Amino acid sequence: MFNGVDLSDSLKELTILYVEDDIMTREEIVFSLESEVKYIHVAKNGEEGLKLFGEHMIDIVLTDIKMPIMDGLKMVEQMKLVHPNIPVVVMTAFNDTDYLFKAIELGIRQYVTKPVSLKKLMSSLEEIAEQIALRKKTRRQELLLEQYKEAMDKTMMVCKSDLSGRITYANANRIEMSGYDANEFKQMLCSEVYESDRVENHFMDMIQTTQNGKLWNGIIQSKRKDGSKTFIDLSAFPIFDENNTIVEYMSIGNDVTELYQYREYLEDELANNRKNLQETLHFLEQYEDALQQATAVCHMSLEGKILGANDTFCNLLGYTKESILELSECALCKSENFYIEEILSSFKAQKVIKKEMKYKHRDGMKKTFESIFVPIYDTKGNVVEILSMHHDINELLELNQEITKTQHEVLLTLGEVAENKSEETGSHVKRVAAYSKFLAEKYGLSEEETTMLEMVAPMHDIGKIAIADAILHKPGRLTFDEMEIMKTHAYKGYKMLSHSDRPLMRYASIVALEHHEKYDGSGYPNGLEKDEIHIFGRIVAVADVFDSLLNERSYKKAWPLEDVLDYFVQQSGKHFDPKLVAILMENIEEMQEISDAHA
Repeated sequence: MFNGVDLSDSLKELTILYVEDDIMTREEIVFSLESEVKYIHVAKNGEEGLKLFGEHMIDIVLTDIKMPIMDGLKMVEQMKLVHPNIPVVVMTAFNDTDYLFKAIELGIRQYVTKPVSLKKLMSSLEEIAEQIALRKKTRRQELLLEQYKEAMDKTMMVCKSDLSGRITYANANRIEMSGYDANEFKQMLCSEVYESDRVENHFMDMIQTTQNGKLWNGIIQSKRKDGSKTFIDLSAFPIFDENNTIVEYMSIGNDVTELYQYREYLEDELANNRKNLQETLHFLEQYEDALQQATAVCHMSLEGKILGANDTFCNLLGYTKESILELSECALCKSENFYIEEILSSFKAQKVIKKEMKYKHRDGMKKTFESIFVPIYDTKGNVVEILSMHHDINELLELNQEITKTQHEVLLTLGEVAENKSEETGSHVKRVAAYSKFLAEKYGLSEEETTMLEMVAPMHDIGKIAIADAILHKPGRLTFDEMEIMKTHAYKGYKMLSHSDRPLMRYASIVALEHHEKYDGSGYPNGLEKDEIHIFGRIVAVADVFDSLLNERSYKKAWPLEDVLDYFVQQSGKHFDPKLVAILMENIEEMQEISDAHA
């Protein structure tokens, strides 16, 4: 609720450009808006507004009309050359009639009179936000439908016909199956394409069902241009207009010719061999052999003793069928969390266990299997044995490790690019990564978290590649305005990385966004404090500042170690997490060794 206006989440997802020359009005509206929107960029005149519009993704423009240098309407006119549909809200006095006519010509439909009513302003912004959200939702649905259509066109056969049964559309898959070219096929009648001789008049049944306005599904026989027969698993249905009148028919299907012919073959084979039990058993044995070769299988007693195993299981672990019987599966399995009791308990709950398991090869090498444990029952329904089936996933795990390693190298390289952009050595990102890993271990993070932080820490300043060289390379201190621009590198880095769902990129975006937040809440960009700051952000903040102070930069000389430590003591609980400062002070020799190793 804002001044009596219910605000949805739509507005909080948007970035606003606000242009106003009056400082009092500007400060009041910025104060009111900054907590209600995702981000707000502020300009004092139209020229500044145009510059910000070109640099950022803007969702809504909020502007005064009368301003020095360039007025609001000239600014909007230029913006609409680039983005014709950008939503604009103008703030105007009652006597600005000429300007309002110009605003209408520019397609501006939202305006707020001065003095500004915050309630009316927020209502106007909320209305636009809902429209934007609706457009985005509609576009997402359109994209989803387009993808559905594309997937259907690639994987299935699609055909449409008019009320007389003449084909009006067919996708490439359907035309290819027919043997005709596109122009020939689209002039044919359905009755010329489908047959009814061996499929129990399915074609006529399909016609009658769809003409009655219902869905028909079944196997229907079709014929190719060369006279050969094909079979389609088809769903046919009518298409209605807004008056609920059938205007055409559509069918979607899959080519099941091979499966249908194979079924016919099996029916013939079974008919010919119905009295030959031995032949049937022979088929079953072949199916069992195929299963045995494809899957590693072992069965054991309820105590875990191996009662038997197929060749695949024995070969994967380096045993013969005879020697493996001397062991228990529990002895082969190296997982500390694996117990027969756990399996039996799951069976009682009518569950099947599927989990990643570590097994020991006869030569000592570790093998990783994806294992499934299922119960074997007697005629009374009691579990008498345990059957386990295993798939070797070592190659898959190695591939995942290689992918992770590659992602790490990419992140490290991008981090070095950002540092080189700001004329800093690439060794800085390597030292920050090493410091971060060390501090994370001492802080008590898990091995997985520590490894993840080491990989994403180099990306903390990636947003600097979007900062102008004149600011990055300026010797000496930056002005207030320059520093405000420099601060945007945290959010810019986050935006670069936040579009991926992969854990590495997600955590890298967090580090980029939060490494300049301060423990007491005085940092940027979001003023987070204490545990609101992700532990990765708190750790990288210490690592980054520690390395920056110890080493010379374009705008400063290197600090003596004693002065660096004094600074961290002074900033404990202010800039930095006190626990991390304590860890730094207690392990300064190790931190120096890391610095020397990456000098």
